[in-house]
Amino acid sequence: MSNKLRAFYAEHESIAAVLHALQYLAEELEHGHKVDAKVFRQILYYLDVFPERFHHPREDQLLFKALKARTHEADEIIAKLEKQHENGAGRIRDLEQALLRWEVGGEIEKNDFVRATKEFVTGYRAHIRLEEDELMPMARKSLTDQDWDRIEAGFGEHRDPLHDAKPEADPSELFRRILYIAPPPIGLGSPA
Repeated sequence: MSNKLRAFYAEHESIAAVLHALQYLAEELEHGHKVDAKVFRQILYYLDVFPERFHHPREDQLLFKALKARTHEADEIIAKLEKQHENGAGRIRDLEQALLRWEVGGEIEKNDFVRATKEFVTGYRAHIRLEEDELMPMARKSLTDQDWDRIEAGFGEHRDPLHDAKPEADPSELFRRILYIAPPPIGLGSPA
């Protein structure tokens, strides 16, 4: 079992790293430091492209589906997670709108963007904890080796840009852009 879902956990680690960058940069902005809005746009694009289009659908179709077939113990948690997945794209759009209002409206809109960013990150982290701390113990107890093999194979189809991305998707370029434009200590960009 220790090797099962390596891709699942690696993707969660990547998403967590991006969330950390998002929160850190929002806090820098909150404390009066200049942060280029394009780094926020790149981060939101990453969160839309990879987790929303690949990671969450695979969780729904592979992990959740297999678990529903084996036990009803996880039904309530799965329903909650599926609802969060359904609302994920909308939450990203809301944050993009807050970002746009800050870009166009300036200082008067900055605090709302920072607040929205912190709420988004807090909610996303809670989502990951629910999957890892509550759902995965049920999955470990209920799923068979064959279930795990199918799930792992499915998670390996589209790799996270932070973990050996397949070149045809080229999302690794997206993360490189985030890395190059984000100020230190998050990235390599100019701190100014």
